[in-house]
Amino acid sequence: MEKEGIFNQEETILNHSRHVLAQAGEGAVKAADYAQMVNAYDDLLAQTRMLTKISDRLQRKIDQANHELSRTNHRLTQTIDDLQKARMGRKATTVVFAVALALFLVSEALIEPRIDQMLVTFGSLSTYLGYALKGMIALMIKPFEGLTEKRLIERARKRAIEQREQQNQGKD
Repeated sequence: MEKEGIFNQEETILNHSRHVLAQAGEGAVKAADYAQMVNAYDDLLAQTRMLTKISDRLQRKIDQANHELSRTNHRLTQTIDDLQKARMGRKATTVVFAVALALFLVSEALIEPRIDQMLVTFGSLSTYLGYALKGMIALMIKPFEGLTEKRLIERARKRAIEQREQQNQGKD
């Protein structure tokens, strides 16, 4: 339907009503003309009520669909965040494992022989000191992993925000 053609019937009734109103000033309003306007108005009112009901139902459906989309979007965002945290956790574990391995090798190759040389006079104390050093390294691994994971997640979030901003600027 054309936009102009939608209200043709209403325009016709309005023009007829204006004509009748002009005649009313002359005192010549006919009951048949008045009855025709009342019937036309009744039809228009019924159509308006029906269209309003249909519009209300469609609006409720749209509101429900928007609400469902919002809930689904929230769940997807949560899932993406969880996946990103898991991925960053794996990266952090890999980094920490590499650092722990490097620390172990440095400890075995460089630090422990020096401790042994310094503590030759104390006998088996150097062995216990070496174990204590390795224990401290082992205890430092978990906090280091948490810090590394936190930093990786922060970087990933910053990158995601920057990408969204760039995409939004590209759309504008």
